[in-house]
Amino acid sequence: MKRFLLVVLALLMVFATLGSASPASDFAPRDAQDGKLQALSCLGVCAFSAEYNSDRSTLCRWENEIKVYAGGSPTSDDLRELNAFLMELSFRVPLLPVVTRVSAEQEANVTIYYVPLNSMAAHVNSYVEGNWGYFSYSNYASGEMAAGRIALANDVTNQRQRNHLMREELVGVLGLSNDHTLYADSIVYQPWTEVQELSEIDWLMLNMVYSPHVDSGMSYKEVYAVLYPTIVP
Repeated sequence: MKRFLLVVLALLMVFATLGSASPASDFAPRDAQDGKLQALSCLGVCAFSAEYNSDRSTLCRWENEIKVYAGGSPTSDDLRELNAFLMELSFRVPLLPVVTRVSAEQEANVTIYYVPLNSMAAHVNSYVEGNWGYFSYSNYASGEMAAGRIALANDVTNQRQRNHLMREELVGVLGLSNDHTLYADSIVYQPWTEVQELSEIDWLMLNMVYSPHVDSGMSYKEVYAVLYPTIVP
């Protein structure tokens, strides 16, 4: 749904950071603080566990350049949406490492495959049957992300559904690896939706993951202790 015009408009906004509420929201000052507390609480589920791996308990995030390759059979609209979202991520998560598209798969550390549903398992080894979108990642012992793989079913989905799935799976690879059941406008809301944009809480969580106050490998207790004072002076 996002088009180039929306990206241009986005450049005119002051984007969310951990220390201040996003002017894009209609929050009053107290509501902005409440929103950050909600995001910090939600972060405990989304960034410190994985949907199909209950063993994860520490923060995983990227520390170096993220190089994205799109393979399979993406439509022109798929690529337009992907490019727009990568640009939006760069502006709305200022401390996210540089994100670029690469033309060769061997140059990438994040690969996105637009493929038929019955071949998704061939592109993501841990694929769980029935999912129209799926991601996996690997990380070093330090918690630093090393690589990510995404598969999106292109034969059972329409464009709107793929737009949603692309955003959801990419956000997962960036560190929000589990869904929650609290806010239906969130891109990582567990029940099926076709939400086309990240919510303000989603953006807040991503900025918390890439806050300069936290490090890869920290526990949620450690992250909470560091971030809480920046939210509630």
